Order: sequence, then C-alpha cells, then structure tokens
Amino acid sequence: MDFYGREQELALLEKIWNTVEKKARMVVITGRRRIGKTLLSLVYSKGKLHLYLFISKKYEILLCQEFVKQIKGVFNVPVIGEELKTFREVFTLLLEIGKTLPFILIIDEIQEFLNINSSIFSDIQELWDRYLSESKIQLIMMGSIYSLMYRIFEDSKEPLFGRADRIIQLKPFTIAQLKSILEINGRGNEANVLFNYYLLTGGVPKYVEQFLTEGVFEENAILATICTFFNTKTTPINNLPHGF
Repeated sequence: MDFYGREQELALLEKIWNTVEKKARMVVITGRRRIGKTLLSLVYSKGKLHLYLFISKKYEILLCQEFVKQIKGVFNVPVIGEELKTFREVFTLLLEIGKTLPFILIIDEIQEFLNINSSIFSDIQELWDRYLSESKIQLIMMGSIYSLMYRIFEDSKEPLFGRADRIIQLKPFTIAQLKSILEINGRGNEANVLFNYYLLTGGVPKYVEQFLTEGVFEENAILATICTFFNTKTTPINNLPHGF
C-alpha cells in the first residue's frame, strides 16, 4: 500500500530534524495499534541516517546484544565490545555518536521498558539532559498503549515528563482522507464505497490496506472479505476490522 494522509506529521518531523544541529530533539508518537506509527517513522527517515530499535519482551542484556549488532551495521564506529549489557550503556554510546554525526534514533514500543527495567526511563532522562546541547540526534519514541505513554511522558512524577519537544497522537484517517485514498485508486466518486470503507475500517490504515490490497470495493466483495475473517480460525480477534 502507498503511504497516505500523514503530510502534516511528516512536515513537523522534518521541521524538527532541521534544528538538531543546535541541540538534540525528542518526539513522541502515540496511537492505537495498526494506526501506522512505525510506517510513518520509517517513511520519514528514509534517505536519512537512522537507527530503528524495537523493544521486544526480552531480558535487557539480550536486547542490548541485538542493539549492538544493529549499531555496528549502521554506523562506522570503532569495534564495540560485548560489554554493553545495559540500555544505559547503549544509549550513552548513541548519544556520543550523535556528537559528531547527526542521525535519527527510533525506539518502538518504548513502554515495554516498564516490564524489562523501569529504571531505564530515569537513565534516559539523566543522559538526555546531560547530552542535550552536545548530541545532534532526533529521538523518536513510539508506543501503542495510551495509558502507559501518558504515564511515561505526561505524568509530572515521571522522569521523562516535560522532555518531549512534541507529542504526536496519530489518529485514523478522516472521511476526507479516505475519499482522497479512494480517488487515487479510482473509486473516489462512489459514495457507497466511501461509506462502506469508513464504516467497516473506522479509518484504521491497516484495515484500509487490507481492503485495497485485495482490491475489494463493491459491497458483495467487501462482505465476502469480511466473512473470511470469521471463517479463518487462525485470525486473532484483534485483527478484525473496526466495529466487529
């Protein structure tokens, strides 16, 4: 699926990127699952030096081993030993790299640190404050659980409160955006198609993509596609389109 409807967010991220020579910048992107946070960050960073880190449910030392391999693959830095066993050490290294090499650091599902080692947020805060005027990085942190993201970045009792330069909440496509997407696909003038797409996807990009990929626009075809969700036993309930 082509990338649609996030022009304002891309423009804002680009504007912030143009200021990292002055100081490091932090952006938080929130939004429900399948809303397009990861795709937005990757489309935005395409053509720029960037590192994407995904916080999976693993022990901290195992995560850091993966991150070290990724860092070696992206940056031309002296050999990094296997001694980096904490995220504090990994983050320090990246901020040091940022002193001489501007880049975008994307951390996805940041809220998982609460389950791995909640003290990591205090480490990020301390290091961020220390390197703020020296490191030239744009830090983009993303998460899908609104309550946890609010707690991490907007609760005055938490270490990262007030550190984000921008908090972007991605929302579903509007009716106007859906109409534009359908126009690109040659069906923008059909009110019934627009109605069905909005009703059954809620504007969630992942579900719009599923319909477009399968090329379903007519009512019968849309209903047949929906039926496959119910008839496929391996389809998780949270993969069903909006409103089911």
